[in-house]
Amino acid sequence: MMFKTLLAKMGKGGAQIDLVLEQDHVRLGDPVKGKLVIRGGIIEQKIKKIDIDLMIHIRIGQRVYSHSIAQFPFHSPFLVHPSEVVTFPFSYQLPSNLLVSGYTVSYQFITHLDIVAGTNYTDTDPMIITPPHYFQQLLNALEQLGFHEKYGSRSYDGMMQSFEFTPTSFLKKEVKEMEFVAAIGNDTISLFLQLFHLASPKLVSCREISLKRELLNRPDQLKAFLLNALEEMVENPEQYQESKDSFYNKYTSTPGAIGAFAGEWFPNPWLKNENPFVKDESLLLGHEKA
Repeated sequence: MMFKTLLAKMGKGGAQIDLVLEQDHVRLGDPVKGKLVIRGGIIEQKIKKIDIDLMIHIRIGQRVYSHSIAQFPFHSPFLVHPSEVVTFPFSYQLPSNLLVSGYTVSYQFITHLDIVAGTNYTDTDPMIITPPHYFQQLLNALEQLGFHEKYGSRSYDGMMQSFEFTPTSFLKKEVKEMEFVAAIGNDTISLFLQLFHLASPKLVSCREISLKRELLNRPDQLKAFLLNALEEMVENPEQYQESKDSFYNKYTSTPGAIGAFAGEWFPNPWLKNENPFVKDESLLLGHEKA
């Protein structure tokens, strides 16, 4: 028995924890559901507390910054017997103004099991946040119009999340790049569109457009609307010089401003990635190309 106790204190045969998510791909604004599973080791052990952190990792330039978005404390001590399995339900409602996962943005849950007189245990679980359904309809329509989302798209611009596209057919000869930021309302998606013209590197046309949910549910009409809006910007760029700051002022405080959640803490000094549980920074951003 003493030998088993010694092994457990050294982390060999001690209690372990696992956060089991129902899905590791979750739409922005949807609930995350799962369960905590604690498995007893070779001896009885007292669990002091359990802490879960939802971490975001953002790459800006050559640096990766990490921040804890939400914390979930389970601080009621309990005993776990040898080979016993203890489960607790887990759920969390994702805010609608987080960033969507992409090349420069990733998420993970880090779960800490604090064992009295034993070696603590840590579990890490990646999670991918995907666009909401109606926003995905917009991305699908742009793809069908020939706009390819760039590899480095979905970056954080300091206020909101920026989506960047390269034209491959429609407007290919007129536009170098299109990008937008978005705010999702109850029945409307508001976009601030920017077109970077090939004719003049300094010429950028900018406008706000609103897409009603009824339109987003009708793919052909949505494509026609977008095609017309973009053609107007190309044909009359001087008429479309709206202010991005005005869009930010109008929408960054709204619940559905994609990426605006980061503005609550991004101006504060972020620690460069010092996450002791991930030694290779590439693992923090190990998603497929956006």
